Amino acid sequence: MYSIEAAIDDVQKKIDREKSLIQGAKAMVDSTGNSEVKQRLEHKIREASSNIDYLTNRLNSLMIEKNAPSLRGIQKAFDEKSVSSSSMSSKVVNGKSAFDILLSKAPLNEEIIMTKMKFIQMRLVVEEQCLAGVDKIVNLYSKESKNYEEAAAQREEILQKTRLLKSALKRYKELYIPSDEPNSTASETSIAKNLFKPLTGTVKLTIHAIKNVDHTDANEQSHGAHDTFLNIVVDNRVVCKSRTVQHDTWNEAFVFEMNKARECEVVVYDRKPDKSLPIALLWVPSALILDDSRRKRNLQELSEIDWKMNDSDMLPLKHSSSRTTNASVSTDVASNAGAAPGGDKTRKLLSQVWLSLEPAGQICVSLEFTKKVPNSKVISDNGLGRQGAIRQNKEEVISDFLGHSFVLRQFYQIMRCAVCADFLKDGSGLQCAECSYTCHRRCLMKTINRCIAKTHSVTAPPEGGESLKHHIPHRFEPYNSFSANWCSHCGYFISFLKKDCYKCKECGITCHIRCSRLIPDLCGMSNDMANHILNEIRSTKLLTSRVMKSAASVSKPAAPEIKSPTPFSFRKKSGGVPSISQGLLFATQQLAGSLPEAPPPPRPAIPAHSPSPSIAETLLKPEVPDVKQCSSPSSIASKKGKPRIGLDDFTFLAVLGKGNFGKVMLAEYKHNKRLYAIKVLKKDSILKNNELESLKSEKRVFMTANKEKHPFLLNLFASFQTGTRVYFVMEYIDGGDLMLHIQREQFSLKRAQFYAAEVCLGLKYFHENHIIYRDLKLDNILLCSDGHIKIADYGLCKENMTEGKFTSTFCGTPEFMAPEILLDQQYNRAVDWWAFGVLLYQMILGQSPFKGDDEEEIFEAILNDEPMFPIHMPGEAVDIMQKLLTRDIDKRLGGGPRDALDVMEHPFFRGVDWDMIFKKQIEPTYKPRTTGAYDINNFDVEFTRERPVLTPVNSILSKTEQESFRGFSSFAGSED
Repeated sequence: MYSIEAAIDDVQKKIDREKSLIQGAKAMVDSTGNSEVKQRLEHKIREASSNIDYLTNRLNSLMIEKNAPSLRGIQKAFDEKSVSSSSMSSKVVNGKSAFDILLSKAPLNEEIIMTKMKFIQMRLVVEEQCLAGVDKIVNLYSKESKNYEEAAAQREEILQKTRLLKSALKRYKELYIPSDEPNSTASETSIAKNLFKPLTGTVKLTIHAIKNVDHTDANEQSHGAHDTFLNIVVDNRVVCKSRTVQHDTWNEAFVFEMNKARECEVVVYDRKPDKSLPIALLWVPSALILDDSRRKRNLQELSEIDWKMNDSDMLPLKHSSSRTTNASVSTDVASNAGAAPGGDKTRKLLSQVWLSLEPAGQICVSLEFTKKVPNSKVISDNGLGRQGAIRQNKEEVISDFLGHSFVLRQFYQIMRCAVCADFLKDGSGLQCAECSYTCHRRCLMKTINRCIAKTHSVTAPPEGGESLKHHIPHRFEPYNSFSANWCSHCGYFISFLKKDCYKCKECGITCHIRCSRLIPDLCGMSNDMANHILNEIRSTKLLTSRVMKSAASVSKPAAPEIKSPTPFSFRKKSGGVPSISQGLLFATQQLAGSLPEAPPPPRPAIPAHSPSPSIAETLLKPEVPDVKQCSSPSSIASKKGKPRIGLDDFTFLAVLGKGNFGKVMLAEYKHNKRLYAIKVLKKDSILKNNELESLKSEKRVFMTANKEKHPFLLNLFASFQTGTRVYFVMEYIDGGDLMLHIQREQFSLKRAQFYAAEVCLGLKYFHENHIIYRDLKLDNILLCSDGHIKIADYGLCKENMTEGKFTSTFCGTPEFMAPEILLDQQYNRAVDWWAFGVLLYQMILGQSPFKGDDEEEIFEAILNDEPMFPIHMPGEAVDIMQKLLTRDIDKRLGGGPRDALDVMEHPFFRGVDWDMIFKKQIEPTYKPRTTGAYDINNFDVEFTRERPVLTPVNSILSKTEQESFRGFSSFAGSED
């Protein structure tokens, strides 16, 4: 146990040591005449002073914790606030940069020290692996060959890098003071978690100078002259090399490409007559470049318009006194929002900034980055553009393997397989969605750990499976991880925090505390040995089973003879000659040992008495297709006395929309000349993407909306199918969607409030019927000719979501996805209120709160950035969006048990009569203009210019596949 008293003594000793170093350095400064040595000593004095400041702050925290435990929470909150203000968090506050962790003048704090220790440990692991590979190469060549010399030089360079890394790690370990609080996954910073996120683009890196590095020939006679050069390395590949200089100044620019690269490394070398050795290192993880690029985009917008960040102290919750004030404010908001341009793709991230080298020294650099985004993934600057919804590919989910629900994932940090203990080289691996067990895809069949995280999970082995009787529990004890350790269950790197790690005293495996209960009691046994034993058990059981079956077939008594004489009965002949059946039995016994046993095909047991003709025909009748079961949906409808609905009953007039789902086309019903919107889906695409259950769920949600004819939910008229497609016949809304209207003109605050109120009632109805919508966006909100809205597209709805129930499917439209979805966490109906906040932001301000050049940047912005608001925006509007866009679902507006009622009671909706809204008795502020029933000008010309035809389908579905769509056709409307 690391007590507070011991921690205080440790910190005090470290402070005394730093003071002694300062005194010694000052004495050496007075005694030396070498300017370079004097400069380096002065830097060490400044560094020691910075260390003393950090240690003093930690000492004060420990003293408060010791003397006033009640103030511990207050001090912790203060520390967290100070850490977040100077760490790598992605909030754009006071111009902070994502490169703060690398800045030479950045004040030390616990988070920076931990992150650097973690990164250095990972680099040490990589260098050790490289060293092992080079050692094998060295052993292959003779000492006289050129290849041997190159390999030996590379080995010497790796050893020198390892020394530098260990020296840097030692420095941070001496400064690190363990915390008494256990770490949690939620406390990990985004950059630390996604340290090795791949990056694609062009980097322009300018190296200006270095200083305070420890040159190999640093002495009194060097007088600052050193032959020094730099290498720029991208993912262990040298891409640029500088010229050699003697006074540590270059001012040289390098332009290079990064293609899904995870880091950029700058290595400083001292050139010698016989060799060159690295003396200092700088690593720039791709996550820092991505994060700072997004920051610069937001800062550019902040500088161009009069906006401020989401800050609870920014605006008081005030109420507008009159409608005129609201209108004027919303007009100003609209003008400013429309003027906010997006950042350029090429961004200048650093300009002559001094960064820290490891283990000592600084480097002055400038950095520009041009991100390459495929045209298909480019997103508009303001974030307002049509985007298709995404859903996790269900083919990547491997369910019910030893109780696990494995999902193929791409990791952006160094992970270790829980089966073979090797690293996931390409970052790709399988992870259980329930217990986070991680392994290689190739190691899946070697997994012996059952998932016990599910509440419905059983502990017995699966049918035909085996389990080991080896039950020797691990002797876990708390362990302070100061070396490179990975969890033996989830495969994640173990952070340097007290009480976050367990280590077995017997076998030495390490794991997170939260994972210790999931590790099986196989202490002292490797996974390979366990698999070997299981294979032996399986082989023995299989052999025993075959022997038993063979013996049973030999000793099995003959079936009793039927009493009634039949022409097929045989009698034993005189003279001891065996019967034909006995001869066959004898032959079978002789061949039993040489032929594999094949059980006879099953036959229906025919009773001795003659069955009735009808029963006999039923038993022996060959299988033929059931023609009645394959009858068309139209015939089924006609038998029930309802109108026949089929493809021939409609005339397609125009294409209204397209997406990942298929097409929506305007069609005229021939029987009454009414117009309907028909959603057309291909059966083969549904089956290929494993979306059959989603299709059935979408229809059930339509039935729920139809049940009470909800005024703000799109209703279904009918559904039918053909051999290649399925069709939803929906009511036609001729006003188009809100995406088109907001692109035409900015919404006033009153208009946005009106639409938000009607959407809120629609979500309320869904949630009351235990449905999560999960795809709320401007594209899915249709505007009726009377000015009211209807929510459409129920393809991503999730049913049976009662209060307290959670789900985990990764789906939605990128800009509207809640943080818990992006983090692969369990989520509930609160995700709809997050999307409601994004929707409200877009309607009021005309742009998205979380912007990026592509989906990856948008996801990072959702997880890290804070939305910006105009400084003159009404307080009620700011407050409701702040509370809706809260990442903590327990604190999110609408996330509690009262659900929509909390949203409806917010001051933003003060004065709204919800009964009148529901009854559509409030006059809309805007009504779409149409010239007639067939006017399609309120739909995107990108869709309407296409011909309303069904493209040919080449695939042919089998009878079984067609049967899976049985019951889809129905008639839900009337012709009145």
